[in-house]
Amino acid sequence: MLGIAGISYAQKVTLSNPQPEANKELTITYDPAGGKLANQAEIKVNVYTFINDKQSTELLEMKKEGNVFKASFVPADSTVLALFSFSGGGVKDENSKGYYSVFYQNGKPAPFSYFWEAMIYNG
Repeated sequence: MLGIAGISYAQKVTLSNPQPEANKELTITYDPAGGKLANQAEIKVNVYTFINDKQSTELLEMKKEGNVFKASFVPADSTVLALFSFSGGGVKDENSKGYYSVFYQNGKPAPFSYFWEAMIYNG
C-alpha cells in the first residue's frame, strides 16, 4: 500500500516493489513534473523508516534518469513503514498527503505497520 495512490498531485512516486519488504533493496522513482521541484537539477529524498517503536532517517541523493529521479536503499530488518520527503535547491515537495508505504511480510502488512500509519495520520 503506497500512501500516494488515488491523489491528484502532479508529482508521482513509484516503488520497485509495490509490497516492499525489510532487508530487500527498494528503488524509489520520483517524477517532479508539475510540482515545485520540476526545474531542479538535483533532488534528494529523506527516507524515514519505522521499526517497532524506533525511527531512523537516511538522506539519499537521487540520480536523474530521463525525466525522473531514482534512489535505492535496503531497509533494515523489521522495517514496517517508510516515509519519503523530497527536496532540491532549498525547495521541498509540499504534497500535504505525503509519500509513504507500509511494508509486508509473507504478502501481508507487517506487524506494527498500521500502527505507524495511524501515527502519521494523527501527526
